[in-house]
Amino acid sequence: MADHRWKLSVVACAALCAVWGPHRAMGQAGRRIGQVRIILTTSVEEAVADDRSEVLVRAECRDSGSQRAVPDGTPVFLRTDLGDLTTDGIQRQKQVTVETENGFAEAFLSSSEEGTATVTATARGDSRDSISVEFLPEGGLSGGRRDVLRVKATKIPRDASDEGPREGRKKPQYGSVSFSVDHHMIEAWHATVSHRRLVIAAPHLIVSVDGEYVRAWDAKLRIKHQSLEGDDLYYSLRKRKGVLWRVTDEGKVERLTFSGATLKPLDDASFEPPQSSDYSQELADTRVWLVCRSALVMLRRKIVLHRPMMWVEDTPLTRMPRYHVIRLDGDQSSILQFNSSGGLSIDYPYYLSVSSGEARAVHVQKGSQIDSLIPREGWSLCLSDEYDKSNSSGKVWLEGLPEDDWSLQWRHREQVGLRSSASYYFGSRSLDTFQADATFGTLGRKAHTNTRISVSAVPRAPMHLRATADHVLTPKPIGRTGLYHRIGTRVSFSSRDYWADGALFEHQISNGLSIRPWQPDRKTRVRPSIDSIITWNTRPSLGNYLRFQLGADRHIDRSQYLSVRYSVGRHFGGGTSSQGLRQQADLGYSLGHGTKWSLAFNGTYDIGEHALYGYGSANYQLTSQYRLNVLASMYRWRRTITSFDDLDKTEFASVGFNETEFTIWRKIGQRDIGLRYSTFDNRISFEIGGF
Repeated sequence: MADHRWKLSVVACAALCAVWGPHRAMGQAGRRIGQVRIILTTSVEEAVADDRSEVLVRAECRDSGSQRAVPDGTPVFLRTDLGDLTTDGIQRQKQVTVETENGFAEAFLSSSEEGTATVTATARGDSRDSISVEFLPEGGLSGGRRDVLRVKATKIPRDASDEGPREGRKKPQYGSVSFSVDHHMIEAWHATVSHRRLVIAAPHLIVSVDGEYVRAWDAKLRIKHQSLEGDDLYYSLRKRKGVLWRVTDEGKVERLTFSGATLKPLDDASFEPPQSSDYSQELADTRVWLVCRSALVMLRRKIVLHRPMMWVEDTPLTRMPRYHVIRLDGDQSSILQFNSSGGLSIDYPYYLSVSSGEARAVHVQKGSQIDSLIPREGWSLCLSDEYDKSNSSGKVWLEGLPEDDWSLQWRHREQVGLRSSASYYFGSRSLDTFQADATFGTLGRKAHTNTRISVSAVPRAPMHLRATADHVLTPKPIGRTGLYHRIGTRVSFSSRDYWADGALFEHQISNGLSIRPWQPDRKTRVRPSIDSIITWNTRPSLGNYLRFQLGADRHIDRSQYLSVRYSVGRHFGGGTSSQGLRQQADLGYSLGHGTKWSLAFNGTYDIGEHALYGYGSANYQLTSQYRLNVLASMYRWRRTITSFDDLDKTEFASVGFNETEFTIWRKIGQRDIGLRYSTFDNRISFEIGGF
């Protein structure tokens, strides 16, 4: 008996850690604060996998200490595990290096394959963030509509959560909704599932949050006056298709494929439930349950449980707050993070109200938070209001209370149709310092348009205004020559310029010429291209940059990919400090063996500037619970030092960053606890991340 209690206490502690905190999306590396604070955003969250529809990926980069935008020209390294990235619409590859302008670095993402693309941004070696984009087949887009699923128990007793997750396994008298923390599945008895107009009622049903499907038995389906019944049901939430099996009086099994939008039969015999829809083993292995009255699932975003109670196996553990929110998109920092060398970071939200479109909370915070305008070490309070509507989303938060250096921030994104979007940001520290920017973009089939306006102000300094507008046409074929031409223009204005007296106005015209990719075989693509960028500004100066690029991609096999790119360019005229030829080489390689192990390497070398960047990772699954991870970052560049007494005297100082991290992770439920060693400071740290 004592041994059983000891085991139960260990599982209970693990359960508390596993539940209290947002779950990250699969494959995401997560945010990390280093020298640069990176916040990744995308113009849309879903796109068509047609190799033409592009998604704007935007990295906002600030100095971790001062919170100001990093200097223009700071290189940011972007890589994707699905699809391709491009900065000019001509050269496409798995990884690109983009230099920041006014604290932002941007690239475009497209894919010909369906699936989830995870884009990772790295700057200065030790700072990174990642974000995911869903590429869906034609007709699979939700059109900006948030997919919401409601699971509600019928025949609710006085306190449904007291009945237990597996109470009355055969046919319980009362209804209940139980969330499996271990496997992200919902098991409900005597309940209904509502998805858009469709209502599914059944005495027993299963909802897979990750697999996005519903299984039900003795199910009754209803859309207004239309209805269906069946003995066994499989319904795909993403495809909005389902299969019903019925047993006739003669003992035969009838199969009916139907549309989830109309309940009308479909002639689609190829639609079959995946093998992963076998739920029995997963639920049998579940040790931690959250039993509640109802569940609100915003697919790929979050889960809201109403009045949950935690159960460990068959034992009730604790009653939780009125609303418990489990994040699926990794948008926010975790509730608890601990590093033995960096200290403890806490962000505990108490939700006052939660619905499908809004969440209001009071946060108790300690330590540095990811989205904080000012890193703080002590305890403070934060008020937040987060909204997520059909075509817009955003968040307002006031943090640092009741300290004098409190800060107010607001982020908002508006989706206009499937191709246009707008995003806004405002941040102010005690009303004496503020930064604001607005971005408007349209990703059309014929042209891309992007406009960004930013304003910043600090005490005892004039306000700084900067505006940039880009208009770039999509590549067009030149007859039947196999050549493609692209032209674009950029206009920018800055109210302050370091090298000129007063404001600066600049205009760019870019021309691109590419040759249809040469494919020596089905797995290899070679893409040559030529670019010309003419720049004129009011310093005054006029210059032209001519560049030639040659890239090659090869899918060696399903688990092995190689990408190589070489570019050479030269500046003509004024307007730049670079002299002579600019040469740059890029190399990317990835290799994997299922979920057992994986390797990835990306490198960029600027031959003229003697700047070298390399990033590599290796993962090895030692056992089902232990995982070994190695991350290596290396960056070298030259910093120009000019004497103000003698402008002709220029010196170069070599600076850089080098780090290798070795981490062994122990899996507890959906969470990891790790022991990490870093060669940068020769420290061993204990990591509790993602809780």
